[in-house]
Amino acid sequence: MKVLFVCAGNTCRSPMAKAILEQLASQKKGLEGLVIDSAGTCASTGARATREAICVLQELLGRDISGHTAKRVTPDLINGSDLILCMERGHKDAVLQLVPSSKDKVFLLADYAGRGEEVRDPLGCGIEAYKDCAQQLREMLGAVLEKMIKNWVP
Repeated sequence: MKVLFVCAGNTCRSPMAKAILEQLASQKKGLEGLVIDSAGTCASTGARATREAICVLQELLGRDISGHTAKRVTPDLINGSDLILCMERGHKDAVLQLVPSSKDKVFLLADYAGRGEEVRDPLGCGIEAYKDCAQQLREMLGAVLEKMIKNWVP
């Protein structure tokens, strides 16, 4: 199974979500074949993860995402993914505009997790906003992982 996280720039939320889901999935059985990726709707290809995202994930999870480089979401990435989780409605709309036939596998992360809110963009809002974002993602992705296990693991 391949999961793709989508945000705007692919330097904050989606790489954070990728690292958090990787961490959560590593603690569960039956998810060895899980592949997790991230992309942005308006990413500058090659841009690095923000300093704040790197610091927060290192502090909270002991995960190093300093080697992350941003990439733009493409039809190939969409078609090659089984589940696409978007941070905001605009990101979901952009994915569907690229590949309209992907509608059955593209979701707002909050909706898929059974929450009501979009994932707030911490860019430019300081380290506390990144910590809040990481906590929001952690809560949502715990629910996502349980749903994935129920629906995807034999």
